[in-house]
Amino acid sequence: MKAYNLADKKEYYAQPADEYTKMIMDCAEYYIDHGSHILLLIPDKNVDRGCAYRYFEINGNMYFAIVTQSHDNLIKIFNSQKYKQERLF
Repeated sequence: MKAYNLADKKEYYAQPADEYTKMIMDCAEYYIDHGSHILLLIPDKNVDRGCAYRYFEINGNMYFAIVTQSHDNLIKIFNSQKYKQERLF
């Protein structure tokens, strides 16, 4: 899915939120993988232009980005019995 950042106007590849990203934030609809971290995309109709770098547009809908650890780390954490990460909200 194509996602466009409101600040830099660049195109990014957004993937539908999966079970691991939804465990961090269940209202996330998409995520963008940046390797060392991911951006969880949360629907948000009230765009704060002062924080345009945190907003992405997908199919005419606006999403606010929240940074969390890499997708690989999320999988390791949730599949491990030693470690547990609490939900953000």
